[in-house]
Formats: sequence, structure tokens, C-alpha cells
Amino acid sequence: SSATGQLIRLPIQWKQEFWKETYGYSFLVPIEADGQDLNLLVDTGASDIFFISKEWLGESKGLGACEASVYGCYECTTDLCKARVTDITFDDESCASIVPLIGNLTI
Repeated sequence: SSATGQLIRLPIQWKQEFWKETYGYSFLVPIEADGQDLNLLVDTGASDIFFISKEWLGESKGLGACEASVYGCYECTTDLCKARVTDITFDDESCASIVPLIGNLTI
């Protein structure tokens, strides 16, 4: 079902993460995307939902990086991930490259 413009209550977890050589804590929401277990970062300033690519993280950080990530990794199984890439930049100057994708989310 669709929840466009509706209030959605989600189970939120407070988890420790390691990022940019420091430890911190984040609010995460456990979800299932196309049958894959992932954790979304709760970010009220972001207008997009995106996942870390298993292919990208494995290439940039090495084997086992996805298993070590508190977020998990999304493995794209269709040609949709080869779509046009859009870069988004956040206030802290970090960035993400995203592609539009339609799939199934289970909360």
C-alpha cells in the first residue's frame, strides 16, 4: 500500500556506528527493501531515502564492509541501478550518488 502524505510510525533504534574515524550514535529504522534487511538513518533534513550500494562499499572499503556496516548494504538485482546518477551534497559537505529506483519496502 502507499502512504504518500500520511503519518507513518516507525520502530526506531539507537545504535552506535563508526564513521569518518569516529564513533557516534544514530537513530535507525529497520526495514526490508526488496527482501534485503537494512537500517535507514533517521534524518529529518533529507528529502530522499537511499541505501548504501553493496557493490560500491565492497569496492571502496573491501570484503566484509557491508557486514560491518550498521546500515547494511543494498544489492541491486535489476538494470534500474544503471540509470542516470544524481549527486546530492549535505551540509557537512559529504555527498551521495543516487539513482531513481522503484521497489518494495517492508517496515
